[in-house]
Amino acid sequence: MVGYADLDPYGSWQQLPDYGPVWFPHEVATDWVPYGDGYWTNVGGWGITWVDYAPWGYAPFHYGRWAWDRYVGWLWVPGTDWAPAWVAWQQGDGYIGWAPLPPADFALPPKRTPPRRIPAGEGW
Repeated sequence: MVGYADLDPYGSWQQLPDYGPVWFPHEVATDWVPYGDGYWTNVGGWGITWVDYAPWGYAPFHYGRWAWDRYVGWLWVPGTDWAPAWVAWQQGDGYIGWAPLPPADFALPPKRTPPRRIPAGEGW
């Protein structure tokens, strides 16, 4: 998988009963959330695509999904399918918002961090 080996210097792998192998990023801010430190761009043929600023930001935002665990925080569950971003979109009151999709067959518990949003028509 493209980018997996690039993750080792930036985080840790563990095996969790509910998810299997997962990766945790190191040295992120306590208020860090997936899809929160980067930008959206329109990539021809793929559409709106997330570009993360982190040096490890390719695989975790294009393969697999993120989950919130109340004991360990955000964790990445690897996948094999590529996507421009694994997020859910919502629009209203002049804003477009997004939030990470949970791994298949799992639902995220309520989280204190609201979805990210930008004014509609900006940031693309």
